[in-house]
Amino acid sequence: SSSLFASAKPTQLRHLLVDGDADLLLPSHLILQGNLLQMGQGGFQLAPTQLTLNGEEDQSLNTQTLLLGSLVLQKPAGKVSLACDLSIYRSLTMVEGMLDFQGHDLALNTSSLGTFNYQAGSWQKLGRFSYFGLPNILTPTSGTFPFEDLANGGFRGLQILGPTLAGGNLTIEFIEQRGANHDANFQDVDGTEILYQLNSHFKVSANPNLGQEELELRISADSLLLDQVGDLRVVSRGQAAAGLPIPGVLAGYPWAKRKLKWAELFDTEFTIGSYREATVLPLLKKNGN
Repeated sequence: SSSLFASAKPTQLRHLLVDGDADLLLPSHLILQGNLLQMGQGGFQLAPTQLTLNGEEDQSLNTQTLLLGSLVLQKPAGKVSLACDLSIYRSLTMVEGMLDFQGHDLALNTSSLGTFNYQAGSWQKLGRFSYFGLPNILTPTSGTFPFEDLANGGFRGLQILGPTLAGGNLTIEFIEQRGANHDANFQDVDGTEILYQLNSHFKVSANPNLGQEELELRISADSLLLDQVGDLRVVSRGQAAAGLPIPGVLAGYPWAKRKLKWAELFDTEFTIGSYREATVLPLLKKNGN
């Protein structure tokens, strides 16, 4: 029922289902350990709510629309599956856990008044990620975008680190494609011959033009076959990327790195490349899966 007094509404639930024509106004803070299900025409009024998802079981957010005030993901096990696009008015905090978007989009900080706080966890099958109201500086906490590469296996995190003009927007799409191009054969800006490049790649765009400030862009090479971590390069598909290469590093994961400017982030594609034999090849199982 939607007739409960605000003071009587529970703030911690296992499952929550709405069945009927009336919308359900939820409290300002809600902890959910199970499913959020919309069975009738009535929906959930979640715009003012900070929703915390926790527990160790799989959870399903099955609604026609999903507009949250803020979201905290704190799941040591299990994953959360979404049946529609997710729009977050203010903040997203990822403590741990997995969000499976099933091809849907994520719009973060649409009010430009919130924050992104990444500690751990990952995103699967995310369509388009839109980050509104960028902070003055992007750090590993506010500038790590934790994509999973299901086509090749492994964590394919994208980090964008450095100062920015506050208020700008960033969009990212991760295109998953199995395998690697073994005949890349193009030169990086320093003349290094790139032999291989991963087929999975990112499409990145900043809007508006955020200026000439320098940033560092990183892509994680988790679960890829490496000779030496220093072999890694951030490249575009079939050509050198904008900016200058930086040697890859091992920091939790192997990371390919590149230095570039915000003005060079305009409908740009990035992936991982290598200039050494037997590097950046996806590890495939013997049965070919």
